[in-house]
Amino acid sequence: MAVRSVVVLDETSEIRDILSTTHALWVYEPLSPARVLQHRLKYGGHRSLAVHLGRILGQSIRILRSSVKYFDMMVPVPVHPVRLLERGYNQADEIAHGVSDILNIPVERKALVRHFLSESQVQNDRDEREKNLRSAFSMAPGSALAGKNILLIDDVVTTGATIRSAINTLSDAGVSRVGIAVLFAVPLDPV
Repeated sequence: MAVRSVVVLDETSEIRDILSTTHALWVYEPLSPARVLQHRLKYGGHRSLAVHLGRILGQSIRILRSSVKYFDMMVPVPVHPVRLLERGYNQADEIAHGVSDILNIPVERKALVRHFLSESQVQNDRDEREKNLRSAFSMAPGSALAGKNILLIDDVVTTGATIRSAINTLSDAGVSRVGIAVLFAVPLDPV
C-alpha cells in the first residue's frame, strides 16, 4: 500500500515553518511485508536493494510532487560511525543515491553528523525516543547549507523523533526548507 504523505510533526511543533513536504512509499505496520523489507535493509546487508528502493522512491516523488525541482540537495540521515562499521553501510545514504539517480539532485552525505551512539530505538515509546535523540545530530564543520532547500532521506519514520532532531539541526544551520522522503512510515491512525 502506498502512502503519499506522512505527518511527523504534532500541533505544537516549532519546526512546522521549515517543513515543506513529506513523502513515504509504504505503510509500516507490525505484520506488514514492509517491516521485513526494512529490517533486511538495515540489518541484512542488502545495499543494492536500498539503492533500488531509492529509485522507486525517486520515481514516486517525481510523479506526486511538483516541488522536487526546488530542492538543492539531499541529505541522508546519518548513522553513528560504530553503526556504520557494524552494518557496513548507511541504508539512508544508499536510498538517497537511488533517489538521486531518478531526480538528479546531488547527495550531500557529510553535512549532517550523528555524534553520539544511541541504543536501538525499536522498543522505546515516543517520549523515550525524543529524549534519546534530542541532540543526536550536529553540522559538520564547513557545511554550507544556509539558505538551501534540503530533501532529508531516511528508511523509516516511526515516531518522527529522529527526523525532528535532524530538522532542528538543519534549521539551526539556516536551511530554508526541508522536505522528507522515506520508504516506510508508521501511520498516526490505523489504516
